[in-house]
Amino acid sequence: MSPILSALQAHFAQAGQSEITHVADNANMSDMVRAAAAPAHAELLQRLSTLLRAGDGDSISLWETEQAQWQQIFTPAVYQEIHLALENIDFDQALSLLAQADATEAT
Repeated sequence: MSPILSALQAHFAQAGQSEITHVADNANMSDMVRAAAAPAHAELLQRLSTLLRAGDGDSISLWETEQAQWQQIFTPAVYQEIHLALENIDFDQALSLLAQADATEAT
């Protein structure tokens, strides 16, 4: 009985290690995806910021067409706050929230 138990323990120990390695690989991949997306996000953020500073209504169009990107960039709470500001056509508030989110991410 002991050899069977030892074999099972060894098998599950290897399976567990493999799973841990797989999780670590996924975490590293996630970091790489974020790093690769960072320049595109920066460009998108810059476009939105420029439109908001100009009080340009195209900022709302940009927000709406790039919703999937914004949801990746911002936390759900920040996304919702910016969304509400734009829904209320409060460009100054949206710009302020954008700057706060950028400052928080930088720290």
